[in-house]
Amino acid sequence: MEVQIATSAKFPASLPAVLDDMAPPPLIRDDTAGPYAALFAHIIAEVKPRGIVEHIWVRDFVDLAFEVVRLRSLKADLLTAGANEGLRNVLRDIGADDYFGLAKRWYAREPDAVAAVEAALAAAGLGFGVVRAQALALRIGEVEATDRMIRSAEARRDEMLRQLFRHQAELAERLRRAAAAQAEIDAQIDARVHDIEIVPAPVQTGQFVEAGG
Repeated sequence: MEVQIATSAKFPASLPAVLDDMAPPPLIRDDTAGPYAALFAHIIAEVKPRGIVEHIWVRDFVDLAFEVVRLRSLKADLLTAGANEGLRNVLRDIGADDYFGLAKRWYAREPDAVAAVEAALAAAGLGFGVVRAQALALRIGEVEATDRMIRSAEARRDEMLRQLFRHQAELAERLRRAAAAQAEIDAQIDARVHDIEIVPAPVQTGQFVEAGG
């Protein structure tokens, strides 16, 4: 899947194409290219990378930021997927009739089943939080593993940004020192020019004999 990514006018248009040839954006089948491309464009505009090295770092940062967002979404999907079984356990524990079928129909969002579940929970003095708690308990291993993956991706994302900003700061300092050194050289040249004494040539007279009549 090809993603068109906007870049600053200062950068060669071929830079994103080079990166795409090396490794296409990390999009899976159901992903749309728009959010990734928009994130890339915003980061490019804010960070303003210079050259291919910084551009690669920005690409890595965007990939990791995108991974963090996806993992957080997948964590929510895990809990959503476990809601059916979590509700089934709750309905069983409070003695609801046909709890298995009711939970299945509730998960399919059938209106009568949704109403029946709400009534059963209310009659038992329970809120829907107990269903979420059951879903979490059932998927706790997957949730913890996902949390570890999120923390790892966040750490790598933040380190990538620190490396990029450190490189930019060092480059800016080198440019500042070079400019200061050049300014000092220019000042020395100007001083030498002002120290040169310009002596006008003497006016010489009597070199020509005035013609007589």
